[in-house]
Amino acid sequence: MATTTTIGQRVFASVPDNVLLIAGEYLRQFKVTNQWMRIRIGVLCAHTPDSTNNITDCGFFLGICTGNVGMGSWFTPYFVGASLIGTSTAAATRTMTYNANTNDPYYSFSAGHSFKKIETTLTAIASTTATVGFPAFTGWRKRRAPFYVDITKTLGGSGAATVTVYGLASGNVNQDYRPDHFMAGLDTFGTPVCNGVTLTVLATTATTVGEEMGPLDTFNLVWTRTQFPLEVSALGASVVFSNPAYTTAGGADETFEQYYPYAGTAISDGSTPVPSGVLSGGTGWSGPIILGGSYANPSVQIGLAGTSAGFPNDTFETYAVGSLYSGGSVGGIGWGGAIIVGGSYSNPAAQVGLAGTSAGFPDDTFESYGTGTVISGSTINAGTGWQGAAYIYP
Repeated sequence: MATTTTIGQRVFASVPDNVLLIAGEYLRQFKVTNQWMRIRIGVLCAHTPDSTNNITDCGFFLGICTGNVGMGSWFTPYFVGASLIGTSTAAATRTMTYNANTNDPYYSFSAGHSFKKIETTLTAIASTTATVGFPAFTGWRKRRAPFYVDITKTLGGSGAATVTVYGLASGNVNQDYRPDHFMAGLDTFGTPVCNGVTLTVLATTATTVGEEMGPLDTFNLVWTRTQFPLEVSALGASVVFSNPAYTTAGGADETFEQYYPYAGTAISDGSTPVPSGVLSGGTGWSGPIILGGSYANPSVQIGLAGTSAGFPNDTFETYAVGSLYSGGSVGGIGWGGAIIVGGSYSNPAAQVGLAGTSAGFPDDTFESYGTGTVISGSTINAGTGWQGAAYIYP
């Protein structure tokens, strides 16, 4: 399946809103590499219905991956996230069921799961509860719905992490969630609250996350139904990261036993007072402790890094209608690189054969190759519609 992406326009509560119409894979690299403790990624979306019909075979994957090779590729170095409609296995049922719901129609999803994909191997983490899905973009009240995935590392460097998936519960799909509501839920700890609604935990389970194939540093969204594109109003990532400090003295610890409890109080026991704003004493540190920091200086950081200053997020208001297209790329706000629109998705499990032409077909008739040009064990260095040389693996 080829990737097609464009910027369109929808109207919510009489206010125009640019949306990303996506059928395929969206990849966007963060500015941080693996120096993070928690990442919350999210997407705010809706869907134009096929009359009142159910829609089948809808792969909807949200997570993070290594580099610009995501879940949509046959060979994925590392992906961790969630399949929001059905499980990630090749034979999974991925059905969006249409619910009329008077003036607020919506789709419900087949139950999915959180999972990992390492190279070609899929490993389930936890099943998600069946969710209300997202609104059908029809009727007089147009609406959007948020989804979030958290990946939180456990302190100590063991590779342990907890993956948590959030979505709407039934009864909460009858109102619209704007991009500012979505960003408020993204830029918080704990269960996100959007437009006064506390989202539902669809799954939360500990697992192990490895980065031996490279840092998990890229936002990854996959939608597989080309005939019925996903309509994305906003997406973003909130990153909490920490760079530990070390000194040549090897200590760099603080019990605060050597500090007098009240700054400015007369000292009679030899302890150090605490000046306002700065802890200037201690053992083994190379300088005073400064409590503060900002996105411009992420090495000294308390709190969230990534969205509270306005990045990295995309509401698509900065893009012109029609500015994205199949196979293209474009910049944005605060991300580490351009949007990469490419790849294919025809089968999330291991495949046999070639996949990924920009012409839209995961096959090759080899009519464009000369006799003797393909050598066993090397690359196919010609062809039509491929983004680069193809590799044959044993």
